[in-house]
Parts: sequence; C-alpha cells; structure tokens
Amino acid sequence: MQAAGEEGEAAGKPKAGGYAIFDVVAKKPPKTLHDLAERGLTDELVTWLKEDKRNKLDVNARDITGRTPVMVAAECGQVEILKKLVSRGGVVGLTELHMNRSAIHFGARNGSIPILKTLIEGVANNDERLKLVNAPDKSGFTPVFIAKTNGHQEAFEFLLMKGAQYNEASQPVPKEEGDEARGEVEVEGAESEEAAQAVVPVPVAP
Repeated sequence: MQAAGEEGEAAGKPKAGGYAIFDVVAKKPPKTLHDLAERGLTDELVTWLKEDKRNKLDVNARDITGRTPVMVAAECGQVEILKKLVSRGGVVGLTELHMNRSAIHFGARNGSIPILKTLIEGVANNDERLKLVNAPDKSGFTPVFIAKTNGHQEAFEFLLMKGAQYNEASQPVPKEEGDEARGEVEVEGAESEEAAQAVVPVPVAP
C-alpha cells in the first residue's frame, strides 16, 4: 500500500532506512511485529519480547499476504531488527502466499548485503541454504535473478559466492514493468502462452 500524498510518504519512512510498504502511518504506535519490523524498532521488539510472559508473541506470524516479520524486515532493509527476529526463532525459509517468495527473495529485491548475510547465516544447514538461495518463486524468479534485474550488482555477486546458480538464457523475462508482481512472465523460445506456461526454467551454473 502506498501513501496518498507526500505527507503520508514522509510519515511512513522508517527510522533506520529502507522504506515503508504496509504501515504508511508510521507515527502511530506499532500494533504488530510487522509494524516493528518495517520501522526497524529493535528496542521496542526487545521490550515486547521481555513483557511476553505467556509466550503469545509469534515471530513467525503471518499478515494477510502471508508475509512474516522476517520478510518485512528483509524487504525494508532493517538489518538490526532482522538479526533479533532471526535470533529469536524467525524462520528464513517460510514463503508468502502470493508469489511463494522467502525472505531471501525480499532481501535480494532490497539489495542489502548485510540483510542477505543475516538471512543466509540464519539457516544452519548448508544444504538448506543452497536450496533457499536457488529457490524459484511462482514465476521462476530466483533471488539471484531478482538481485540482477533490480540492478543490485553487489548483491548479485554475493549470492553467486554463496552458491546461487545463474544463467541468463535460462531465466524468465517479465512482459512489462509491474508484471513480476502479478506473476506474468514469458519464457524465451516459447511460441505460445500455453508453451510459456509449460516451460520451467532450470538455472545452470555460469
């Protein structure tokens, strides 16, 4: 959701960098862990966790889109609160409902190396790390492809160093700006819409 005007955009800008996605009225008291994650309110998170004597707070709670606080922090570039969420059991490998993207996809979209480093190091098993780094979303977009297409060269190279596989010819191509969000893609070499849907891109190591 976007702010209706300049005042709303200014109000929605988090303190620690990044950008507001859902919580455009950031001057209001945060109501959810997603609000804290988006604004980068690490101290408030620590307070909430200390006061949660009955363990009712779920750091992997999902919003209406299926996103967790870890995903929101990753997309907004809020690395300090991301570290705290992961240390308190935030699961990196969960995926949201719309595009089947994990926090690593959102970190790649943001392009922050510290965010990606925190996420990848938050997965203890090396095989699981490689699986997540190379996991495609519903459109076949992997984190490394998302980093590349968003112009985040350093993030692109970092993901390659962490085992991401990439080959330009194997990647799906968005039809036009905005189609990625709707999951509409075309595959090079497909002659029809039905053929495009039938082709599953397989990343190949460069």
